[in-house]
Amino acid sequence: MFLVTRSQLVITSDQVAEEGDDYVAIACDYSQDTKPRFIIWNEVNKARYTLVDDVKTVNGRYSLRTTPGNAELIITKPVRNDTNRRFVCEIRTRKGKYIRSNPSILKVYYLDQPVLTASKSRVHEGESVILTCIKQDGDPVPSITWYKDGQALSCTTDTSRCTTSEDALKIYIEAATATDGGRYICKAESDQYRGEDGKTSNQFDLKVIHLTITFESEAGSATCIAKGHPKPSSVMIYNDGKMIDKGELIASVKINEDFFFK
Repeated sequence: MFLVTRSQLVITSDQVAEEGDDYVAIACDYSQDTKPRFIIWNEVNKARYTLVDDVKTVNGRYSLRTTPGNAELIITKPVRNDTNRRFVCEIRTRKGKYIRSNPSILKVYYLDQPVLTASKSRVHEGESVILTCIKQDGDPVPSITWYKDGQALSCTTDTSRCTTSEDALKIYIEAATATDGGRYICKAESDQYRGEDGKTSNQFDLKVIHLTITFESEAGSATCIAKGHPKPSSVMIYNDGKMIDKGELIASVKINEDFFFK
């Protein structure tokens, strides 16, 4: 994941990290001159700025960690703004000569959590609703996947319902049905952040208010079944305006004539 750069006796390398890491270490190999008089790590962007050396080994987020022939620049808690910063290791030899490495460039990957919103949280069957997953920033650029009740939704095949813009991914439900109700999330992933390393949005529960009643008659009995959301409290069978039977979700009676339910 890095390129080695060389400058005479001092070798450094480009380095990568992820935002949120405890630290990132950039090595400086000076093993060909094992007894330097002085070690310095500088930042060299628009100007040269000394971060740490073997006298001041700690400076804020920066510290120097040395082993024979190597001096590591330790940067604690790397953040996205550290990306493309350039660091140079400088060795002063016992002969009084300064040897500098080529610049070592730091790359910090990051991924923000997407945010899920909806035009409504409860809809009646047949009403429309829009679910919106607001993309957040990331490097590499992330992709978004919708999930309903733990199962991935394909916005590639269902393009009539899904639209993608630079800022958001939306699901349009024109006429909600009972099957549209459920638990929705969206997940951001990139080449650097896959699987458990991806970022998941807040959870959204879509409630679709519906009621389904079925009435069946067979072998001299009539059965009435009620299903829906919210859960029906009772179902009743009437004959000529008089209640014949009542149940929580199912009611049934013997029939000798036509009945109706309520």
